[in-house]
Amino acid sequence: MYVLDIGTILFGKISLNDFFINMIGAAIIPTIAILLVKFRFIYTIDKVIMGSIMLLVPGLPLTNAIRDILDGELLSGAMKIEEVLLIGIAVTIGMCFVLNLYIRYGGV
Repeated sequence: MYVLDIGTILFGKISLNDFFINMIGAAIIPTIAILLVKFRFIYTIDKVIMGSIMLLVPGLPLTNAIRDILDGELLSGAMKIEEVLLIGIAVTIGMCFVLNLYIRYGGV
């Protein structure tokens, strides 16, 4: 999804924190899905959101964290797991904010 890449690059240039960049990037995904439903390009938003959110899932950092822990580098592994959890929290907050507004005021 090129819009997500462009959005995260633009917000990265204004030197926002990575937490907020992930949160804004995660808010872009359901916004676009909702617009696609409103203009009748798609009929459900669930598959679009599930497919697009996979771009923000921190799979490689989680794998590296587990590898560090298994290698005996407990502090490094714990710090990387904390980073993965913070990325997950940021993505969840961004998605839930937009979907909550959609459910309350516009959509379902």
